[in-house]
Amino acid sequence: MTLVVELDDGTTVDVSNVWDTLTAYAATNRVVLHLAQGEAELAVGFRGERGACYWRGGDADDLVSSGGDNADVEVYGMNEIPFPPGSEIDAATVIDAADEFAATGARPTCVTWASYHEAMQAAPVEETITPEMLQALISETDAGR
Repeated sequence: MTLVVELDDGTTVDVSNVWDTLTAYAATNRVVLHLAQGEAELAVGFRGERGACYWRGGDADDLVSSGGDNADVEVYGMNEIPFPPGSEIDAATVIDAADEFAATGARPTCVTWASYHEAMQAAPVEETITPEMLQALISETDAGR
């Protein structure tokens, strides 16, 4: 399978070394990169020393990184993807997850995962969009690729 890496505006990122590329992008506040191999997609976002992961594997519920310390929903990227409370983990682990996905094409094992839909339903309503709205937003991004 071929690894494809894009910014959330659809711009393809030339990646010869995933670790180096993501380390450089991690310095950009709230940037989201989409890594795809076949039907699997890992979206990673960065906010300073923190970051979050979003997994779409096609075989189960969408998943989000968990075990983090953010108390509120944090919005990342141009498409304003909301990440639920508890989803922000250290940026180095996010980079490790992307590197693992690039090598294996499988869901990274270095991240603890939770259901995105359940995490967003538990989040404060006034600061979130529905999972259906997020899916529509991601589909729009996919259609633009």
